[in-house]
Amino acid sequence: MKALFDFIDRTRRSTCPTCRYSGPGMKTVLPNSAWAKVDFRLVPDQDPHQVFAQLQGFLDTIGCGDFQVTLPAAEHPGPPHPGVSHPAANIHAPNESIFVDDYIRTIKGIGLLMAE
Repeated sequence: MKALFDFIDRTRRSTCPTCRYSGPGMKTVLPNSAWAKVDFRLVPDQDPHQVFAQLQGFLDTIGCGDFQVTLPAAEHPGPPHPGVSHPAANIHAPNESIFVDDYIRTIKGIGLLMAE
């Protein structure tokens, strides 16, 4: 279970959580629904459908199996962009990194593309 929590903490980003009364006027009531948008930054060789299945399994294990969860998009991660990454870059990891020279060279390259 700890491995699953660690996996989710490394790759998940929650955005737009909503749990409030949204009708007219102010109310001090508990809402009857809530929603959240969650997206995952996948690394090479991760399957988005497998990650989705792991999320559903995780929700089941914490007693939230009745949550309605949808998968609006499932894109496989692409390869690192040439010139921006290096073998120890740890793409999308908490310690993701690039070399400053590569960063500057990429900015110049994008500038050349935009000038065309």
